[in-house]
Amino acid sequence: MSRILCVDDEPAILRLLGLGLAPGGHEVVAVSNARAAMDALGRGGVDGGLLVLGLSDRGGLGLLAAVPGK
Repeated sequence: MSRILCVDDEPAILRLLGLGLAPGGHEVVAVSNARAAMDALGRGGVDGGLLVLGLSDRGGLGLLAAVPGK
């Protein structure tokens, strides 16, 4: 099973991503902002990710630039 980090500030979109990915055997780690995404990445065990570019606390590209070891 892979763990997919999903980052979006719209709860309905996070819910849909979970519904779409879970049947394929993926565990969804759903967060609503860049700070929570960085916390989840810091805990490790994330195999991939999906994110929206327009986050309220930091743009998606800014989040990608801040990911250590990218």
